[in-house]
Amino acid sequence: MSVATLELRWFFQERPEWFDKAAESSWRFERSVRTDWYAPIADRNSSVKLRGVTEERGRGQQENVDATRAIESKILQSTDCHPIADDQSLMIARWVKHTLRTLDPSAKEDAELRQLITANWLQVRKERLLYETEDSIQIEFATVEILGGTYWTHCIEAPIEFNAGNLVRWLGDSGQPGIAPTEVMTRNPQQSWPSWLQTRILV
Repeated sequence: MSVATLELRWFFQERPEWFDKAAESSWRFERSVRTDWYAPIADRNSSVKLRGVTEERGRGQQENVDATRAIESKILQSTDCHPIADDQSLMIARWVKHTLRTLDPSAKEDAELRQLITANWLQVRKERLLYETEDSIQIEFATVEILGGTYWTHCIEAPIEFNAGNLVRWLGDSGQPGIAPTEVMTRNPQQSWPSWLQTRILV
């Protein structure tokens, strides 16, 4: 299975002052906790991960907890710079996500593969607040634990059908809840998971 999306993402080494206020701006945010394992590849335009099982999900959604581990890849197709105001712009990245293999925990081969991956790949624990708009735009605030450190990330992800121009116009609407202030989005460098993981590995 393959899915194409538009994405903007930022990482922060310290918890931003606006983070909690923006994350709590809508009661419809759902909390979940999951640990993934990323393959240590030296490529900022792609990643491969073992998607972990959701350990906890908030707001009474226990019936929706993801209990299936899968190996997934994410490949950058393009990036486009879009102005949103005078001397302010955003980089909209187009990614394609592929499910490479779904693991069957009862199969010996898959159990051995999972054991090998979790012993050698990069472990990343994610505590996420996720909100989906009526337009199927996903807004994420997450606390990330990796290599003994704690970091924060904010992501806005939209279906490819929404198109970059509509997404930029949507972001420019000051009435939108649950997103970072415009000055934060334009003054902080955007990073993808693959590029940010490379910076963590090289530290």
